[in-house]
Amino acid sequence: MRKLYLLLTIAALGMWACARDEEEETHAPENLKGVAVNQGADLKLEWTWPEPEHKPDKYVIQCDGSTIAPNVSKDSTNYTIQGSQYVCKQVRVIAVMGSEENGATLDLTPDQKTLTLYRTDYNQSCPPATSWAKITFGSTVSASTICQTQVDKNAPNTGYFAYVTGNELKDASATGVGPGAKYEIAFTQSASGNLAPGTGNYNTARGTSDGAKHFYWADNTSTGYGQIDVNDYFGRIDVSIQQDQNGFKANLTIYTQNKVPGLRWVKP
Repeated sequence: MRKLYLLLTIAALGMWACARDEEEETHAPENLKGVAVNQGADLKLEWTWPEPEHKPDKYVIQCDGSTIAPNVSKDSTNYTIQGSQYVCKQVRVIAVMGSEENGATLDLTPDQKTLTLYRTDYNQSCPPATSWAKITFGSTVSASTICQTQVDKNAPNTGYFAYVTGNELKDASATGVGPGAKYEIAFTQSASGNLAPGTGNYNTARGTSDGAKHFYWADNTSTGYGQIDVNDYFGRIDVSIQQDQNGFKANLTIYTQNKVPGLRWVKP
């Protein structure tokens, strides 16, 4: 009888320990998302609490594996990262309870496409010497090279730009094909860093050179040109210019921040 009592006591203690472990286990933040704020310069993280019994002691915010906010209140459901301090490819919100941690990740890696555009005075017909880029924006980004005659001003969620004589990148309206494209595409001067600048730094035509890096802004014209909003996209174009017996061509690596529309963070 004593043996049976002892076995029952041990079993009860084991069940109590398991239940306690389950109660003390923290769950990852739920429904993590990012919203572009402050004209796209900053990223506001939003999430919901885990179930009450799994509510953490605090939250920790990480940018690309480095902790940038070690003690966010357990009652918080949002946190804003300032782009002037940090631009991230991956943001992680970690719920901490004692020694237990569980996190959720927001991936901000920009979409990457590679195109070759021939300058409009290239000594070959189009095609194959395509001088125009067509980019369609959304949760997925598509980019292709086309001839000017293939520009469709009414294509949804689409913008166009060309590589023209004088080594310039020009958007559709600047070359006389538009206006009418769904997105106006404007470029900065050759730049550096991972935070695309604000509206005052863009032009529908920019001279470029070998090795140049231009931020670009694809502005949804349905909301009024020059107004940054969550329907817009930002990116960077890295340029490599070559010349052969027929003329110039530009190899372009195009990065687009499509994870959070309106966000000016572009960290390849």
